[in-house]
Amino acid sequence: MKIIKSILILSLLLMLTSCSRSPVILYTNGKIYTMDGKNTVVEAMAVRDGKILETGKTEDIKKNYDSKDVIDLKGKTILPGFIDMEGSLVEFGRILTS
Repeated sequence: MKIIKSILILSLLLMLTSCSRSPVILYTNGKIYTMDGKNTVVEAMAVRDGKILETGKTEDIKKNYDSKDVIDLKGKTILPGFIDMEGSLVEFGRILTS
């Protein structure tokens, strides 16, 4: 009887922990501007619930996160969290070229 109770409790815990977190979306093989002070550009990022968890190289991000939702950017550019309301994209481009 103790074995059955232990198996049921373990099964319940596994179900609860697997349902508690939303899936991670991986964006890979892109040109992702992190918008930090150094104008760092990475090729991949992991996102959960609209929040960036990690950025870096595609192989590192894929190794750290097991996700079924992987978006191959095929070299396209992403500006995370960027909302351009005052033309600051033009200014950002000028900074990059200087």
